[in-house]
Amino acid sequence: MFRAHVLAAMLLLTVWIAAPPRAAAWSAGGHRVVANIAYDRLDPATRTGIVEVLRKHEDFKKHFADLMPDEIRSGDTPGQERWIFLQAAIWPDLIRSNPKFHKETWHFINRPFFLSAHDKAVMQDLIHPNLKTTLPQPLTPSARDHLNCIQAFKLCVRDLTDADTTDPERAIAYCWLLHIGGDIHQPMHSTSLVTRARFHRSEGDRGGNGIKIKQGKNLHSFWDGLLGNEQPLNDIKGRAADILKTDAVKQAAEKAAEQLSVEKWVQESHDLARKFAYHESILKEVAAGEVDPDKKLHSVDLPEEYRTEAGRHAQLRVAQAGYRLAEILKEMAE
Repeated sequence: MFRAHVLAAMLLLTVWIAAPPRAAAWSAGGHRVVANIAYDRLDPATRTGIVEVLRKHEDFKKHFADLMPDEIRSGDTPGQERWIFLQAAIWPDLIRSNPKFHKETWHFINRPFFLSAHDKAVMQDLIHPNLKTTLPQPLTPSARDHLNCIQAFKLCVRDLTDADTTDPERAIAYCWLLHIGGDIHQPMHSTSLVTRARFHRSEGDRGGNGIKIKQGKNLHSFWDGLLGNEQPLNDIKGRAADILKTDAVKQAAEKAAEQLSVEKWVQESHDLARKFAYHESILKEVAAGEVDPDKKLHSVDLPEEYRTEAGRHAQLRVAQAGYRLAEILKEMAE
């Protein structure tokens, strides 16, 4: 059985395997909190300029105007502009079923985390996740569709700073920039667990999607949901303010704003995934399941202290993401 699985992995040396879709990184609440933190750090002229471009988005009517809550629509202009900016951060998840707009691989990068030194020795030359940090040359439509989150973020920056980019194109780039900036700070979007028998393909466990837990659907969705899902605008503003009330979080976010290398952001998430998110109880269950990889893993019961600490990590990461995105947007506005 084990040899058969290793043989199967070897057959993947030159074949790209399309993985089932991942869950969205940070649920809508988390992405909106990131965007709200970034929005508050921009000057009014920069905010309005970005929103004016977003209004030219070719999908604006369906996923912005038609979804705007009545209380926002009937409210003042600043409230509408904030809502549109925050909506832009979740647009890439709203259009997941639309291949014209959506690019699945733009949400993540599969940096491998090997279950053991032996797994690494066996598997590191058999898997080929896209770990590149530069854009393909030439950037063909096919290559564009399969960028990882680092490459996609850099493409957005390039498009937003290119004088030849049209406003409708810039609107799409703004949406992806805000969204990917949040995705990158979610640890399960940086890393995938790789093993010899069960998670032996290039996508590994797909950022925790293959790990069932008792506190939810899987490890990935658990992290996505740490900051909530749909919430009214005032609740988002309140959540963002509460996060930044903690001096340690605010200071860490201010420090993070000095580091604008997207590769470094991913490395931080990868370190967090390896050192914390993949708890010892998870690794123990996966190791036990390697004996019979065709048998479903038991759902892992995440300890209460893990869940509490995960919430703290999530708050810190969205604060860092918001501060960093604001600095990127400021630089592009200069």
